[in-house]
Amino acid sequence: SPLPPCTTPPQLRANNTIMSTPLPNEHAPPSSAEEAAALLGAAISFDASSHSPPDDGHENPPSGMHSIFTVQSPVPNATLFVRLCNLRAWLGFHAGVRDGEDAVKNNIGISFPIRQQTEPFTAARSILAVLMKLLEVTSTIPIGEGSNNGGGDLASKIVDKTLASPKTTKNKQNQHRPLPPLLSTPIRNVWVECISLCIALGSTLPGNQRTDVYMFLSKMMEISNWNPRSKMAAGGVRLAALQVVERVCVLNTDLAKRAAPYAWEILQCCHKGLLSGGAGEPSHRAACVKAACSLAIACRMATKCVPNGDVKEDSFTSPGALEERAALEAIKFIKRATSDKYPEVRLGAAMFAGLVAPMLIRAATVGDGATSPLAWLEDVTQVALKNVDDESAGVATAWACTLARCLCASSEYGKSVRDAQSEDQASKHSADVGDEDFVTDNSNLDFAGKFKAFSESRRAAAATSICSSELASVRYLVAQFLKCE
Repeated sequence: SPLPPCTTPPQLRANNTIMSTPLPNEHAPPSSAEEAAALLGAAISFDASSHSPPDDGHENPPSGMHSIFTVQSPVPNATLFVRLCNLRAWLGFHAGVRDGEDAVKNNIGISFPIRQQTEPFTAARSILAVLMKLLEVTSTIPIGEGSNNGGGDLASKIVDKTLASPKTTKNKQNQHRPLPPLLSTPIRNVWVECISLCIALGSTLPGNQRTDVYMFLSKMMEISNWNPRSKMAAGGVRLAALQVVERVCVLNTDLAKRAAPYAWEILQCCHKGLLSGGAGEPSHRAACVKAACSLAIACRMATKCVPNGDVKEDSFTSPGALEERAALEAIKFIKRATSDKYPEVRLGAAMFAGLVAPMLIRAATVGDGATSPLAWLEDVTQVALKNVDDESAGVATAWACTLARCLCASSEYGKSVRDAQSEDQASKHSADVGDEDFVTDNSNLDFAGKFKAFSESRRAAAATSICSSELASVRYLVAQFLKCE
């Protein structure tokens, strides 16, 4: 007999009807950067108020599951992350960082309009204020129970915990409390990108709409140097501010040219960060070294920048890229970071030394014959020689690369000196005969100046003076590291 026709029960038909109905999308992509900023502001306000809910603000797990699966509903950080990603996409579109095709490939879900020409983005300053609101709010969110309200002294807390019943203690605990937003690495990274793009867009605006890059960097440096034990510095605020300084320096050539003149102030901020980070977890000190590396890249970009905005790498060295006080601060920073016990910080110090080495050649000035042009480079070379056998393999490799860059810089400087001497000799040979006494006097003065400079720089093994060419550098390395039996 034929089988009866398969019929769907009424309950399953109802479920299928419910599942086929499109659900409202709470995270629909915004249609403009202004809308994205408004949605982000609303999410920040909701996030600040939802971190102190009553006891019924938690969803209990289903029956049969452990109470550890109790979660707070809704989770505010997820909404913040989505809103920040949408805002970053729109800011990148206006800044020309990414276009519509790349956005579609990355499945952002935003359909960008077709731009005929680049127009000034006048809303950059107001969006920057919205983003800074997250920085103000995140330090007020308690990380743990009672961390923001005082809650009495330590003795009273111990007595309460000791005398409280287990059931009462269990009910008071808020399990899986979300962290402050800027303690989340993905949210902090996207927030830093949004801040940097707003600075880039606002720095090109005219008049009162323009964002003062240095004033903003000064504020970020002040925040990064706050006392880590203070309530204002809670919630990852110091680390986020330091990452903003790092990102602004290398976002584009224009920002690099604006940040390079303040290299000394930024290096001092990074140096203070090394001192205030303590001897514990090295994330803040590692961020200080990364910010210094970004500053070194910005100084080189500003020196090598041509009028059309491109960076022209015509030589390895960049004499005069760092002013004297910035170069001396950089050497102090390298020596301090090298003595850190964590390899992450020492690795960053080696990378920073390698980046700054080609810029440590003093530019020739009138009446400055007492100091060798390679004195600063010699200091970094000696530090690299001492740390090339670091206990960490990665750090030792980085210091080896730094040593190679130092010797390459001294070799290029030696080549430039030889080329200048050959041109000078050629001009002397082509000059009229009859000025022999004048030439003799100049040569004697030049020899006296060189001898005085050598006397000032012979306090250590002058590796940079010896390695004036590639062959001399190889011979020096063989003599230093090859053991002859």
